[in-house]
Amino acid sequence: MAGYGESQTSVPGGQVIAEDEMLRWEREQCLENAERAFSGEFCVGMIGPLSHAPGKWWYTLDGVVMNRLARCDGHVANAEEARAEVERGWTKWCKAAGLAPYATMTGT
Repeated sequence: MAGYGESQTSVPGGQVIAEDEMLRWEREQCLENAERAFSGEFCVGMIGPLSHAPGKWWYTLDGVVMNRLARCDGHVANAEEARAEVERGWTKWCKAAGLAPYATMTGT
């Protein structure tokens, strides 16, 4: 996935695909080619290829209740669009909740 994300790192529990200031994308172990989106350690969404429609991808924003803020699932043309839909929904939810879209977890 060249060109997506600002850095790539390794995180225990999953292979990091891309990481930027918003979400960290990791490969899903149980579904072929699927990815999970994390904000800190909180899983907020998931994407993957549609098995019955080659070239199409599904996405779901299921870490939070959207209640008409944004579409929480759908089908798009590719992985980049699917990631963008999850990130767009997460940003809208955070704005409505008065939170930053990404927070670094620190121990106290």
